Amino acid sequence: APHVGFVDSLVHQGILLCRVYWSNGVGVAAPLDAAQAVIRYFPRSLRLYADGLRVEFQAGSAATPIQEAAWLYVPVTIPWRAMASALAPA
Repeated sequence: APHVGFVDSLVHQGILLCRVYWSNGVGVAAPLDAAQAVIRYFPRSLRLYADGLRVEFQAGSAATPIQEAAWLYVPVTIPWRAMASALAPA
């Protein structure tokens, strides 16, 4: 069947993982707000283009805050997909 668009072998996907760290004893509201700010920085509709490459971001999420001895952190996950046109240099 004819294929229109991007070539499958030129499509890569992954997950941008980061952690928002916060000092102990301040509660979870501020760290969760900071995690949401990171997610808002990469909105689902964001598409970046450069040199024949397109990167699309999907909806990100913040996990349950994790308390450790010295700090609290919130894991943030933002899925992405990058596509290169068939004419782009390898």
